[in-house]
Amino acid sequence: MVMAKVSKVPSGFYTGVQAAARLDISVGTFYKQVKQGKIKKYTAPDSSEGYYNKEEIEKMAQAKELFILLYSIEPVIFERATSEEDIKGIVDLCVAIYGVGGTPSFETRLAIWHKNPYVYYVVKQEGIVVGYISLIWFNDTALSHLMGPAPKQKVQTPAGTGVYSFTGPENMLPFIPGQPIDSLFISLGARPGMSNQQQREYGFRLLRGMLEVLEDFARRGMPVQKVYATSEKQDGIRLARKLGMKEIKYPGDSLVRFELDLETSDSSLAVDYRERVRTLQRASA
Repeated sequence: MVMAKVSKVPSGFYTGVQAAARLDISVGTFYKQVKQGKIKKYTAPDSSEGYYNKEEIEKMAQAKELFILLYSIEPVIFERATSEEDIKGIVDLCVAIYGVGGTPSFETRLAIWHKNPYVYYVVKQEGIVVGYISLIWFNDTALSHLMGPAPKQKVQTPAGTGVYSFTGPENMLPFIPGQPIDSLFISLGARPGMSNQQQREYGFRLLRGMLEVLEDFARRGMPVQKVYATSEKQDGIRLARKLGMKEIKYPGDSLVRFELDLETSDSSLAVDYRERVRTLQRASA
């Protein structure tokens, strides 16, 4: 029996089925819009099989979601990511922030989540992921690359490029009740294109939610000593500075590293965290 040849989808494109799913419309409606010229089809030479540019599809999907969010009166909800759909929402959000190819793949984030289902948290509105935060305990190998000088030769893995190439599930440490956590590497983001008021609301809910999670970790005997973060975007740098995080810079490197010692820092975040931990200790005494 002769098997039909299946073409490999180019990395910068979706199939029709994938594109329709991203746009949250039926396959029939999708192809109708293609026929009407609303969605551009790309066909390889000597082939009738069509593909759809990821960046173009993402822009359409993001515009649709932004329209929904801008006029939403639904509450903003913070919760732990508990499904593959939540992980897909995080990836879609990061594509909106960093562009196609600028964030770990869905498969990589899914592997991280499967290894530790308590590392990803999301803010949702209208069922759409509008913000996320990840709290990952990395081993010394990953942490030394993340917080040290950038390597001269850029390594690329499914987890990322350069310092982020070591942030895959193989370098994660588990959360074990009763075992204090030396450090957490924090990444967070909120959906771009929103009003300043909505951005502040999403950011505030992320930070308040993070404190709630850290309090829960402490309740389970896993108090956190330090948190780390990195950013080369001005929004991220401003936020880290506002939180009172210590800045670490290396000559010629646009990536800024940040550190916050929750046990000694006088930043409002650290002070709030220590008070929550003391309250827990008093309640259990």
